[in-house]
Amino acid sequence: MAYVIEIELPLSGNWFKYFTSVDSLEEAESIKQAAEGNIKTRILKNY
Repeated sequence: MAYVIEIELPLSGNWFKYFTSVDSLEEAESIKQAAEGNIKTRILKNY
């Protein structure tokens, strides 16, 4: 199953799909952890 990484745009508070078609949850978690502290991120299943 593919995953999407979304980031929150700091000034507007809107969410933007940044990485699409991430193949594994482990890869998605790795991307999220790398961004942690700088921006808000979330992982969504890509249906």
